[in-house]
Amino acid sequence: MDIRHGNSVMSDERDLARAIRANAVVPGYVEETEFFGGRMTPQRHDRLVGRTLLGRAGRPDDIAAAVVFLASEEAGYITGQFLHAIGGATLGR
Repeated sequence: MDIRHGNSVMSDERDLARAIRANAVVPGYVEETEFFGGRMTPQRHDRLVGRTLLGRAGRPDDIAAAVVFLASEEAGYITGQFLHAIGGATLGR
């Protein structure tokens, strides 16, 4: 099976595997989403925000920017990684 990639044709699985990158974005607390399904209390919000070094909750645009970066050519040498978009929460504890 031949697959076009740019101006070249990849003809085996090894070439195809080199063209695929697999990464994941691991979001922390992101407000303005439906994730907590109405169970977010002001106290819990303050506690989660208080754990971050940035002093704020994440926003959907923060997570989208991380995904766009990982899908870009600028991240072309990054694969097999988890990008923790958590505002420094693990460092702020």
